[in-house]
Amino acid sequence: MKTLLSFIALALMATPSVASPELVFMADGEKVTLSTEDRTRVIKKIEEIVTSANFNSRDHAEMFTKADETYWRPLDQIRSGSHILLRYTTPHDFKTVGGKITATEVWMDLQKEPRSAGGAVYPGPITLVNEGGSIKLTKEGGYLVLGLGLDPAVYPHLPKIIQETMDRGRKAYEEFEKKKDG
Repeated sequence: MKTLLSFIALALMATPSVASPELVFMADGEKVTLSTEDRTRVIKKIEEIVTSANFNSRDHAEMFTKADETYWRPLDQIRSGSHILLRYTTPHDFKTVGGKITATEVWMDLQKEPRSAGGAVYPGPITLVNEGGSIKLTKEGGYLVLGLGLDPAVYPHLPKIIQETMDRGRKAYEEFEKKKDG
């Protein structure tokens, strides 16, 4: 019986689990350490943002052929600057509004220049990475992105120019949250 229990324990340890992704948060060249609770919340928000995207550069390449290069920076520039990275140990499927995408990494660019959509300024954009290369996302849920930027674990580490412009959208976001919860 003891041998059987030992075998079961070893089998369970060897079975891959659906683990939470690694979160790496870099701001102004420094790694930001988050509490377990903040880390879990930020990961959930980023995954919600990804699934809310309507278009991606894999399925809608024509939308991205003339994309603003100050908005869509190359991945090596994102990696060397302020960013949030989710890294999955195995490929992760996202069922987005624009279609299913498999990725091993999710990069959120936290560049210093403000990016705006619909009059609001958000952190981003988001690029996914898989074995086929990088996939850019667009038309994400604006209130979801604003909510991530205003999150107390993220907001203090954003560039001041983004904080200042996001503050203008804070009231609208709070109203959105009230309606959603009420």
